Amino acid sequence: MEEVAKCDKTVYEEHMEKRIRNLRSLFEKEMTISRNLFLLSIISMDNKDLKGFLRMQGIYRTALYGLGKAGQVFLRLLRLNNVDVVYVVDKNPNLQADKIKVIHSVEEMTSDIDAVIVTSEFYFPEIKENIECYIDTRIILMRDLLDYVVMDPIPVR
Repeated sequence: MEEVAKCDKTVYEEHMEKRIRNLRSLFEKEMTISRNLFLLSIISMDNKDLKGFLRMQGIYRTALYGLGKAGQVFLRLLRLNNVDVVYVVDKNPNLQADKIKVIHSVEEMTSDIDAVIVTSEFYFPEIKENIECYIDTRIILMRDLLDYVVMDPIPVR
């Protein structure tokens, strides 16, 4: 029986496979952002008491890590709920937030907070590990918090 020689992938095929992987990754990120924005809108429309929920968890003062699309909406929701956001951490040096301190590295973080809420689930393990090197506080993935708040029958305001 003759052995059939395997063809090497062409440069074009390799390029297309890489492009498909990149598009798939981008699609997954966009779907996650859309899901989080949807959960944020549910929490807002249901008038959930986010501040009360966080206080039940012993969280009075927070920091937010990441101010992308979902992070900006989440910050607005936290403000509407009168949650004390001490500062925001974002790597973008040009980013500013209205009436809130913005820092651009974990080295600048202070420990006068009860929790850091991380908005990016794609890099959460690395972000969490990095934060833990500088401060000792609870680190919560925003998606987990949103899931819990949406599913939990917490009181409305």
